[in-house]
Amino acid sequence: VAESEAAIMTLLDSLPALFRETKTNESCLGSAVKSAYMAMKHIGGKLVVCGACIPSVGELSLKSTRDNPRLLGTDKEVELLRPVSEGYKDLATELTRAQISVELFMAPQAYVDLASIAPLAKYTGGDVRYYPNFHIQTTGQKLKAELTHVLTRYMGWEAVM
Repeated sequence: VAESEAAIMTLLDSLPALFRETKTNESCLGSAVKSAYMAMKHIGGKLVVCGACIPSVGELSLKSTRDNPRLLGTDKEVELLRPVSEGYKDLATELTRAQISVELFMAPQAYVDLASIAPLAKYTGGDVRYYPNFHIQTTGQKLKAELTHVLTRYMGWEAVM
């Protein structure tokens, strides 16, 4: 990472300008992770996944219909804490077999069904970092610090105890 720091910082700085005119806010997170898996499965490693909305298109797409405030405080509230399917857990199992760990950064403005997406990190030895109602002025420094920590910390691979 150290030798590529300048290139990474340039890319991150240019992202807002690259997508300034984007009006559609959809995500193909499941398809993107599967594509990364295909590219990394022979070497393993750490996959940093960033999301800002519910994965609504492609493989493992989810629906935002689970965001139902009427269920809060009822016996059915627990359903909101369970994944809607085993799709992301199954993908995490494939990633684990290939020795790929997922670090998940979610910075949404609305509901993202984190219960369904979180198994990507949970079952691969990664972490979930969640920034609800993300705004660059209030949460940007925290995101930057945590992303920097993930990219620069020491990591061990293929360890046996």
